[in-house]
Amino acid sequence: SSAFIVLNSLAGLAARWSRSPVDLATLAPLAAVVVVGAAVGSFAGARKIPPRALQVLLGVVLLVAAGKALL
Repeated sequence: SSAFIVLNSLAGLAARWSRSPVDLATLAPLAAVVVVGAAVGSFAGARKIPPRALQVLLGVVLLVAAGKALL
């Protein structure tokens, strides 16, 4: 699922960039937050959060995304 998220995000960024340039002053801090969030999430997922809790959390995220897609 991580590979899909990365590819989907890059496709969205490319589509946005094709319409109008992306402001790099805005993009840089967001990219930094993404890197820090990924590092913290990887650490928490690998060492702190039990696998079952991760499954439940992913299920909740997917249900919310599906609900938003239906609306």
